[in-house]
Amino acid sequence: MKKNIIRIIAALLVLIMPLGILVLAAYATPSVYDATFVGALDEKFDRLTSLEGKKIVIVGGSSAAFGIDSAMIEKYTGLPVVNFGLYAALGTKIMMDISRPGIGAGDVVVLAPEMDPQTLSLYFNSDSALTAMDGNFSMARYIRGDNKLSLLGATWRFGAEKLQYLLTDTRPAASGAYDSSYFNEYGDLTYPRAENVMGMYYDPNTPIDLRAETVDAEFIDYVNEYIRYCEKQGATVYFGFCPMNEMALTEETTAESISAFEKFLADSLTCPILGSASDHIYTAEYFYDSNFHCNDVGVKLHTVALVKELLLALGIPAFVKEEIPEAPALPDIDIRYFGDADENAVYFTYEMTDFGYRITGLTELGKQQKTLTMPICYEGYRVSLLGANALSGGICEKFIIPAAFEQFISEVTSSMMTIENDAFIGASALKELWIYNRHEATVMPPVSFEGVHKDFVVHVPDGSSYGEGYFWGERKLNGVNLVFIQDIIME
Repeated sequence: MKKNIIRIIAALLVLIMPLGILVLAAYATPSVYDATFVGALDEKFDRLTSLEGKKIVIVGGSSAAFGIDSAMIEKYTGLPVVNFGLYAALGTKIMMDISRPGIGAGDVVVLAPEMDPQTLSLYFNSDSALTAMDGNFSMARYIRGDNKLSLLGATWRFGAEKLQYLLTDTRPAASGAYDSSYFNEYGDLTYPRAENVMGMYYDPNTPIDLRAETVDAEFIDYVNEYIRYCEKQGATVYFGFCPMNEMALTEETTAESISAFEKFLADSLTCPILGSASDHIYTAEYFYDSNFHCNDVGVKLHTVALVKELLLALGIPAFVKEEIPEAPALPDIDIRYFGDADENAVYFTYEMTDFGYRITGLTELGKQQKTLTMPICYEGYRVSLLGANALSGGICEKFIIPAAFEQFISEVTSSMMTIENDAFIGASALKELWIYNRHEATVMPPVSFEGVHKDFVVHVPDGSSYGEGYFWGERKLNGVNLVFIQDIIME
């Protein structure tokens, strides 16, 4: 009997000890994500909770981080500003939740999420949340509802990943605008952004649909509860609009639908609406690398609009005198290709677009291949898009995006090749995606990877930032985070 008890205890220890190690790795070791984009959350939270007296708090996603000049707002309102916007993959709910301890009497809160179904819902990404809170898990106490349980469930994945970094004495890579060192004291992103760098001047995978159907009913209820909380603290809440790329508007978004959308918000929310959505729809010249991220001139344009709305709402008699530079011209895109023909082109079918060839499907020969490589050119033009259902009807198990696509980063744009939404529908045999590009923004991912095999993984170069990067880090595989394996060695 004693031997059986000892065996049971030993077996339990074998099971518990690894879990205990992962928990310790997750919560009791130094932060490893400081340099990543979401690593800025700690400093934003510190500013929010340490400022004394009245202040303006902008709550939202990365459109706030990329779109606000807080010093300009402070100049005209006389109130210190906290830019509490970071990352759409975190969700709007978590930003509302953890902003609560910093809201006080006299504060002005502007809730300005991206106009996207995900950010206008109660979406919550536990993996991204743990990464963002690494180094200051005191923020977790303010997360409300079942989200705390999902954090617990994600602890094992988070702890295992963090332990790997600690054991190898490495840290997640951060590059370009997505290095947290570019955030200033207000929480604004200061990385130089001269012009639009999107391969199509907009991201076709994140269309903007300004209709009531875009907003989740539970989100409206949660926002109203958040408004009540803020008002109890003596604060005033406004619902504001983020910057929006005109090229990304859906066909269903019309002047009439925008007016109806604004009326829906005014009727549904218990706080005032700042300005009009139409006043924050700008042409593509004012954007950088997403439909919601402003370039440097766009920041000024958007902030001036927001300042005018705030002055009117707060009854401050001030005249906004700011010179907005001329919009930077959209970069020319030369889709011609003067190199050798690509032998992989024979496996696909195509259609021409203004931005290069789009792959529309597989040839009969392509349908017989278990391994396929994305061609870089076809008939003297670049191949820029992997379209919907592009691999449907085939048996492809391994799809390769070659390093050749990196050559376009400095020549034209930092996001030359796009995997469109639904590209993998009908590709149920696909288990592996191999990306031979160091730079995350070289290949724009779809919103989801619906259609691929259940054991799907993404292989990326060693030391690259895909797993923690802005674009790939937020993508989902049927509701589960993508699995990244950094096993490609680049010369």
